[in-house]
Amino acid sequence: MGAILSNREAEALILEVRTARTAASEAIPSGPGAFLVFPTSVVVDRGGGGQLVFPTHTGIEPGTLCLRDGTATLRAHVDGVEVSGSFSWLLGTARHGMRPAPARYRFREGGREVSPPCWATQLPGSCRLWPDSGPALTRQQAGLLHRGRRAESGLLSQSERVFRRYCRGPVRRALAGRACVDEDDVVQRGVLTATRLLPLYASPRRPPSSWVRMLRYDGLRDLHREVARLDWRGEELRSLSAIRPWDPLLAVPDPALDAAEGHAGAATAEIAEWLGYGEGLITLARLGDPGAIREVSDQVVASIRRPGETRRATRRRCRDEFCSTGRLFGTSLDRGLCGSVGFELRPLGP
Repeated sequence: MGAILSNREAEALILEVRTARTAASEAIPSGPGAFLVFPTSVVVDRGGGGQLVFPTHTGIEPGTLCLRDGTATLRAHVDGVEVSGSFSWLLGTARHGMRPAPARYRFREGGREVSPPCWATQLPGSCRLWPDSGPALTRQQAGLLHRGRRAESGLLSQSERVFRRYCRGPVRRALAGRACVDEDDVVQRGVLTATRLLPLYASPRRPPSSWVRMLRYDGLRDLHREVARLDWRGEELRSLSAIRPWDPLLAVPDPALDAAEGHAGAATAEIAEWLGYGEGLITLARLGDPGAIREVSDQVVASIRRPGETRRATRRRCRDEFCSTGRLFGTSLDRGLCGSVGFELRPLGP
């Protein structure tokens, strides 16, 4: 996973998002000012290439628009060491001989004061800010917002790649036992988890956990939950299961899928009747026989595939069409089928 996304890379992107969220709420003043940016976490290397992330808590947010000199407090617990102190900033260009007060931090371990650890250089330092006003400040704010949007997109994109690797590793056996589950749907559930948690990680309330650790535990948990629980699909599952290639479940129990199997059988039987199959196969399909359902679904998929289109692409196209419009594939069938399978069948177009 380190080749895709490391904790240091994730923390840099989260800082960009957090800075942009604060800068977006700042009103541009008539006088001079400057945006303050500083790190909000400490990354400690561990043996074997691992990294631990410890967030810091400060009296000011990165991305704040500063209109005067100031000082902010900081506290944190980093790798068993308690940190407390402050850092300052000096605003203005006229006082060339003046420097901001240096950052001062105290480190205590087990109740005793210790010397600064090697990671102390990652704590915010005091700085001088060069003020701007009017259009220049507006351009700076727009630049911070652009960087934040780009960082958010990059973080979620790399997180999606991590989830896809999971689908070729720990989740592979579970996916192999459920042929009706699409990998894209599983990955999407993980991305939704990451999207939901990003505002928390890019805020002062962020948990003492790294983004990569969250992907490994919260995200992977939801991937497994997506494989095991199909009931969230609702009508989409009951409708599409009739046209998806159907495989035996390899003796893997799944109550949600068993409940949907009856709906799939009824829908497949009505489609088989419309396609002109014999009464024997129609009866088997209504009883949920996997072979009968596969034969009908193969015929349906073959009839709606476009030139050069793979079976998977056909299924994905039908699913997207159904989710957006409620229509699936071309037919004039409307003698009760719509009510039993939960969708309206109309032409997809060319």
